[in-house]
Amino acid sequence: MVTGINTSTCNPRALFSELPIYTPLHYSNTLSSITGANVYLKLENLQICNSFKIRGVGYMCSKVVHEKNCQMLVSCGINAGIACAYAGKKLNTFVTVFVPINTPDFIIEKIQNEGANVYVKGKDIEECECYAKYFVEQNQYSYYIPSYNHPDIWEGNSTIIDEIKSQLGDTPDAIITVVGGGGLLCGLIQGCQKVRWENVPIIAVETHNTNGLQLSVNNKKVTDVPKGSEPLARSLNIKRICHQSFTLSNQHPVVPVTITDAMSIKACRQFADDHKMLIEPSSAAAVSICYSNIIQEILELEPTSKIVIIITGGNDISLDQLESSRHKCSSPVPIIVKSGNEIFMKLNGTI
Repeated sequence: MVTGINTSTCNPRALFSELPIYTPLHYSNTLSSITGANVYLKLENLQICNSFKIRGVGYMCSKVVHEKNCQMLVSCGINAGIACAYAGKKLNTFVTVFVPINTPDFIIEKIQNEGANVYVKGKDIEECECYAKYFVEQNQYSYYIPSYNHPDIWEGNSTIIDEIKSQLGDTPDAIITVVGGGGLLCGLIQGCQKVRWENVPIIAVETHNTNGLQLSVNNKKVTDVPKGSEPLARSLNIKRICHQSFTLSNQHPVVPVTITDAMSIKACRQFADDHKMLIEPSSAAAVSICYSNIIQEILELEPTSKIVIIITGGNDISLDQLESSRHKCSSPVPIIVKSGNEIFMKLNGTI
């Protein structure tokens, strides 16, 4: 039973503290054995709303409800929508969520079960976001909560690093994450800067048809992802990364890596077998570079090395989806490019 928070007597930080949980940092025997290093999994899929989004979205919702006389929170997308719906219920605030027309029914039902109104609009997330913003324009005292492109989102996401530092008790040799719009990447870099982990490389994984960061770093400017077939890693399917993620990736050692859908789907299955958890393809993309040993092409790993993988979520996946997806994938050809001053460059899949 989720009980509401008394928003009238709390500051935003206190409100926010009631939303995300302190997720486990799990040592993976299997991935440690494969890589020859010590691999830890930051299990954000175990958040109550099953993704890291409750951190950034939750923090922004807390501030908006406390400071803006907001009477309705509005969001769009799958994981952000679920997080916003959960936050709104806890904050005793109405929520409206917009999702694209390709959203599975079980996701829509999950958002509705959190008490939110759901509108199915738009062929993709960009078009869906336009509907959501127009809705806010027409409804006084409503407030749009973006999924990744806002300083409050980055600040909330940075709390992952605070927890990792406390749990690991040491400085990791690398952090592996996935990149969609770049909100999580911004939070991780800001968190690393805050705890003085400026030299900890972040391996940023995308799929070939969602590789906005890799294209931007390669072109030295924010670059749109060309239109193509819909990726199976739907949560990463953003037209362009936020400018802040590009800026920060040139200040901090970041290695964008692109993989295929085949690698992420295979990693989903392997992860389920090894760790008894079903995670979505976008989240499994981060794990895939350890299963395939690409990580050893990026870092010089030793038996004492410590690698932390952010397991971002487990909403947009089902057994039926996983079974049907594995027949749609091509052969994997990863691409690695350079960012920051401390990581090498490898292009065109020549690794």
